[in-house]
Amino acid sequence: MNGLFSLLAIAAGCAFIILGRWTYHNPRKVFPNAFYSNPGSPLLVTPVRIFSVLLIFVGSYGILAFPAGLLLHGYTVLFVATPAAIAATWLLWPKPTGETATSAGLRESVPNPVTGFLTRQGKWILGISLIIATALAIMVVVHVLRIR
Repeated sequence: MNGLFSLLAIAAGCAFIILGRWTYHNPRKVFPNAFYSNPGSPLLVTPVRIFSVLLIFVGSYGILAFPAGLLLHGYTVLFVATPAAIAATWLLWPKPTGETATSAGLRESVPNPVTGFLTRQGKWILGISLIIATALAIMVVVHVLRIR
């Protein structure tokens, strides 16, 4: 059973690394709906890239903690696997090239017609949602005060 668990941990680590590299190269595909927000906005691209590096770290840690756990015991696994996972993340992290930076909207020569975080329809939907949430909160407060 331990061998099957180890194989599953290594497979999951590889899947996390592949998913992290894909999301780093394609941050706009994580938020494909341009109706609510602008997928090329740096407010959406930057958190996706940070999350993708975290996925690569988790996958690297999962893969490297297995052999460290076989060789070492106790808390020394943490002291060996964590720096090794940081180094592996640094090596596996896709460095931005000219094509990646342009596709992410970091250096665009053509100005983007939708430059804000939210589109016009997204602002309307956000406003309506805030009004509904405020009305529901007021109704809950009134209901709680009536019960007392």
